[in-house]
Amino acid sequence: MRARHPTEKAQTDGELALDAAVKRGADEIVVVGAFGGARLDHMLGNLMLLAHEDFAAIDVALVTEHATFRSLLGPGILELEGAPGDWVTLEPLSEVVRGVATDGLRYPLRHEDLIRGSTRGVSNELTERRGSVEAGDGLLLVATVTRRSVASR
Repeated sequence: MRARHPTEKAQTDGELALDAAVKRGADEIVVVGAFGGARLDHMLGNLMLLAHEDFAAIDVALVTEHATFRSLLGPGILELEGAPGDWVTLEPLSEVVRGVATDGLRYPLRHEDLIRGSTRGVSNELTERRGSVEAGDGLLLVATVTRRSVASR
């Protein structure tokens, strides 16, 4: 089934697509191409969809050639996969994310609070092929960046 929307509308095509998937019962969504093109405003809008209350509790992954962006709504655990050395960045989408704990990362967090606007969670690294992030309360943006592809550019 194909939906049609006017060119001039209150939501982006990305938001309309996620909304349609949720209404059809999706509990896991992978979006490829959310950051394509020269429209940085749409890139930012698509990234912020991870903070939208209708999508925060669903496993939505925005995937690029070099990175994956997901959100984690606490209480919850997000499993990470990659290669040792891949970067992992944790950025609060809510004012505070309480009880953040990590496993398999170079700089461990042990049930710490992360505050929106702080860079405390930027540029951690996977030490193994798998790791995890746990949040006790709040909404956390989790970005994994493939280091080998960035270094080979």
